[in-house]
Formats: sequence, structure tokens, C-alpha cells
Amino acid sequence: MYLTTVNAILHEIDNPALAPNERALLRCRLARHQEQAGEYEAASEALAELWQGIGDRPNLEGLNDATQAEVLLRVGAITGWIGSANQIEGAQEAAKDLISEGERLFESLGLKKKAAEAQSDLALCYWREGAFDEARVMLQGALDEFEDTDLAKGNHRASVRKAQRSSPHLQRNSHSV
Repeated sequence: MYLTTVNAILHEIDNPALAPNERALLRCRLARHQEQAGEYEAASEALAELWQGIGDRPNLEGLNDATQAEVLLRVGAITGWIGSANQIEGAQEAAKDLISEGERLFESLGLKKKAAEAQSDLALCYWREGAFDEARVMLQGALDEFEDTDLAKGNHRASVRKAQRSSPHLQRNSHSV
């Protein structure tokens, strides 16, 4: 399924009739699939048209606010994953800055579910830094937003449970999650 999805997205990206926003969103979707598969370098490469790598800001020129927010979220998330895997100093802080900027844009557009997704990615950054209380607060905020959607709630609850199992610091007050 992963390869089928990736190949379908790659085929769509090649469409010369795509508008810049559509192409950027497809690149973000591709990066997200690769990120979820643990293919962080491939996820980074999927965004190469928009982003040159950790330490560089993505090129958001000509993109609407919603697309800019999505690019910032994906670039921030991938920065966090690659930074963690390669122990790049300052990567989590850079990731948090990008994700936070995306979250603010989502909020300003009224896209609360996307803002909550950003909060969950921010929580991972805090967790990687050992800031477990901040991670727990961010995850709780994201879960609160997802309360209405059972599928999303289940996916994010699974993320919280996984984080709690891997860190005793997150187990405190876990009854509320």
C-alpha cells in the first residue's frame, strides 16, 4: 500500500498542469507518507523543490496561507526526525519554530484540526529534548481538539500511549489522556 500511494503521488506531481499550491501540497503528502514509514531522508527529498534541508527556511513564495502552513509543518516535523536521528544540535528548536509558525497559520485560518496535528508534532520535539511536562501539555491540547473525531482521536491516543510507554515521565497524570 505504501509503494502504491507513493507511486500515485509521484505520478500526480509530474502533472505539468498543477498549480504551485497543488504541487506543494502533493509534495507535503508524499513527505508525510515517507515520514510515517520512517523514511526521513526520502521525506526530505520529497520537499527538495521547496526546502534545501535542515537549517534552511522553506521557500513559501507564491503559496497561499494554508499551503504555507502545511509546508512549515512538514518541514518542521522532518527537521525534528532527522535532527533526532543524526543528533543535530539545535534541530529540535528549529523544528519547533517551524511547526509553531505553521500552527499559528492554521489557527488564523480556523483549521483547528491541522493546528492540533501541529501541536502533536511539537509534543514530539519537546519529548526528544526531555521536556516531558511540555510534551504532555501539548499532547493533551491536541487530544482535546481531536475529541470529536473518533478515528483521529484513536490515532493520536495511540501516539500518546506509545510515548507514555517509552517514557515514565509522561506516565504521570496519564489517566486524563
